[in-house]
Amino acid sequence: MGRRDDRRRLIDARVQPARSPRALSIEAGFSLIEGLVALALVSVAFLPLLALQSRLAETAAAVKRAETLVTVYENAIARLERVNPTVFPEGREEFADAVMTWTARPASVEKRVRDQAGNEGRFEAQLFVVDVQIMFDDGRTANFQMKKMGWQAVEPLLQ
Repeated sequence: MGRRDDRRRLIDARVQPARSPRALSIEAGFSLIEGLVALALVSVAFLPLLALQSRLAETAAAVKRAETLVTVYENAIARLERVNPTVFPEGREEFADAVMTWTARPASVEKRVRDQAGNEGRFEAQLFVVDVQIMFDDGRTANFQMKKMGWQAVEPLLQ
């Protein structure tokens, strides 16, 4: 087997034409111009990817701001659900990254609450419009309104 392999190598060597040292150096690698052209093509191909990455970063920042706004709105509404505007017509509440202030103004006249039989109850109720302002730590502000029922006792519990 060893002699056969040697013969094949000799035959393969005879079949291939001899190359000059100059031909080997030309074919051996890329020229400087070819490398620069390839680099320019790759750079042009990456420009849209860089623009896309920039837009993705801007979108992520906008989503973060929107999430913060929604969280603060939810906290504000949850806090105002527990407020009786008859007793606390204005107030201030601090959150982690914002401060909420509110002012309530009557939207109806006071009415005595009646029970199912039509008898006057011991409470008066009134509808209020609550103006809410939220001031964020970064200087942004947000405003919204909500309607809220207020009440107060007009007669003592035990007579």
